[in-house]
Amino acid sequence: MRILFFLFFISLQVFSQNLKSIDIKKGISLQIPDNFNLMSDDDIAQKYPSYRKPLAVYSNSKKSVDIGVNYTINKWNNSNLSILKSMYKATISSVFTDVSFFQDGVIKKVNDRDFIVFEFISTLTEENGPNQGKSMRTYTYLAYTIFQKKVLVFNMNAEALERNNWAATFENVFGSIKISNKLELDAFTPFEAENKPVPKSSSTDTQLKLLKRLGKSRTKNPQ
Repeated sequence: MRILFFLFFISLQVFSQNLKSIDIKKGISLQIPDNFNLMSDDDIAQKYPSYRKPLAVYSNSKKSVDIGVNYTINKWNNSNLSILKSMYKATISSVFTDVSFFQDGVIKKVNDRDFIVFEFISTLTEENGPNQGKSMRTYTYLAYTIFQKKVLVFNMNAEALERNNWAATFENVFGSIKISNKLELDAFTPFEAENKPVPKSSSTDTQLKLLKRLGKSRTKNPQ
């Protein structure tokens, strides 16, 4: 019995995460694991090749688990989250080779603000290039909310096999999000990082694809 209790105690130590509060910028705060650090511009450019820098990306020491915050360039002129939910679900399903949802666009309220939440494991199979046929599976927790006609995106991801280790932590991070009405979102500026690689198709630029496709769907957005 003592051995079982000891093993259970150890498992709690492994799977629970101590969180620390951070300010992404004036007006956005949340809690992240206390051993996560802000990724440098070069690291972001290497892992998430994009023409636009996210507000922030934090990662663990192995850079295998990320928590990022971003927002769309295009305006969203409709406050109906159900419409946005349908668009994002269709986009997520089209971006990946296969998707298994745990939370399928659930609308949740956190600190007096409504969010759309998608939690899923995705499979992305390379169709071309030297890695043709190779698949990558990722566990993702996405939360979207509308602020000043922009869509704020909170993106958390880990390897698919690590879902049981991170699901509760990601849910706690989501529950800690606070957005002030004083938040000011900067105008679009190109992402300039030293040693920035030429963007290429990979499983790590999926969020960029989601944002691009949302922009292309803008014409279908009811005004």
